[in-house]
Amino acid sequence: MSVSKETIIAAPPERVWAALVTFADYAKWHPMVRIDGEPGVNAPLRYSLRMDYRNPKFMTVDAQIVIFEPQCALAFRFGLGMLLSIDEQFSVKMLGKAATRLVHRYDISGMAAWLATSRANKNMTTMTETVGSALKQYLEKAVRRKG
Repeated sequence: MSVSKETIIAAPPERVWAALVTFADYAKWHPMVRIDGEPGVNAPLRYSLRMDYRNPKFMTVDAQIVIFEPQCALAFRFGLGMLLSIDEQFSVKMLGKAATRLVHRYDISGMAAWLATSRANKNMTTMTETVGSALKQYLEKAVRRKG
């Protein structure tokens, strides 16, 4: 099962990429995830997730960066091995000097992926829409301040 959302951000790709790999700043724009670790290929992380931004509690799991292509793509994987695997992926593409297309995607795979119901699909759709909007607002506000 996959869910993705494209967001056009009025900020250069370098700024979008910097926001994605500055894990300490996720609390400023990503309402559902907190990450502890360093960006890089196969880097281990502590990945904290909540399905609803109104819930103050996060579930923390071990995760790994499975895609790290600077200025292009970043993906985290967590789950239960071959039983259930969840990937959160961001891809960045330049649309001009001051515009970026961000694609935020969740993929669920593994032997138990069939357990992902329409509710999980709805939750992930809401998450991709919320995160894309939040990052857009965060970065465009910073661009306007810098003038």
